[in-house]
Amino acid sequence: MPLATSTGRMLARYGRAMTLRRRVGTGSTFTEISVTATLRDFSPDRVVGGVMQGDAEAVIDAAPVLDKSGFGAPRKGDLLVADGRTWAVQGAKPRAVGSTVVAYDLWVRGG
Repeated sequence: MPLATSTGRMLARYGRAMTLRRRVGTGSTFTEISVTATLRDFSPDRVVGGVMQGDAEAVIDAAPVLDKSGFGAPRKGDLLVADGRTWAVQGAKPRAVGSTVVAYDLWVRGG
């Protein structure tokens, strides 16, 4: 099984439904997409640099992000909604297999 396929399957098996939201302009209107993701707190040994206690990391499936025309990669300022809690994206990094982006690692705060 190709690594790109196995990443999607792992997120489908161990992840849960969440919503990635992005503000449109400066108003109170958002565009959003449903994503499958995992979410976990940073371990104490990883609370360094700009990471604060209470921050979390999420891994989201790239397929819905790339399929939504005009949405683009997650970025600082986006919001991740999980289990009724809203997290502010502090940073995002693509996870690729070769030249194919299969997931995004997000650093989130709030919730």
